[in-house]
Order: sequence, then structure tokens, then C-alpha cells
Amino acid sequence: VPALYVWADPLLLRQVLINIITNANNHGQSNTLDMRVTSEEDNYLLVHIENSTISDSVPSHADSKDFDTKNWGVGIPLAYELTSAMGGSMSVTKNEGLWAVDVRLPACT
Repeated sequence: VPALYVWADPLLLRQVLINIITNANNHGQSNTLDMRVTSEEDNYLLVHIENSTISDSVPSHADSKDFDTKNWGVGIPLAYELTSAMGGSMSVTKNEGLWAVDVRLPACT
């Protein structure tokens, strides 16, 4: 497996991952998280974090990009802002009991 490198501030990236994983653990009904890192053809890396089951506390509009603190608390909106500051993007999807976060960051070439 080749090494994957990303253009990101290590402290900001660490905080993004902590916020997402903490949120998944706090709102999940399972002790299992699935995390995959893959390279994309457009020179980005994708970090996909998925919780197999979620509680009703995750907003029903979880597939939107409106990460306000009123609906999300602080962790997810902060992760979104930090990801954007590093030139990336973040999306959240909620579908049939699955909660997934995708973080896309520029890859090193």
C-alpha cells in the first residue's frame, strides 16, 4: 500500500479528526467506527468516517452543509471550518441508521 500524504496543518487535522470521532462516539449506539483514507483522481485525499448506528440526536438534515452550532453543537461546525481553512471540504450524510462524514483535503503530489 503506497503512503498517502496531505497538505494540512497537523494540529488542525488532528482537531478535525478528534471532533468527528468524538461526535460519532457520543451520538452513536455502537462501539464500532469505520474509517477509510483513499486517494481521489482529482488530487485529493478522502477521509471517510462512518458509525454503524446513530441516535436520534443527529439532526435529520444531516445531509446538508449548514453546519450551524444551533443544530450541531460546536464540534462538527468547528471541524467544517478547520477543513475549509486547509483548502478542503466536509460533508455529512445520514441514511438508514448510518452516519458518515467525508473530509476531502488536497493531496501532496
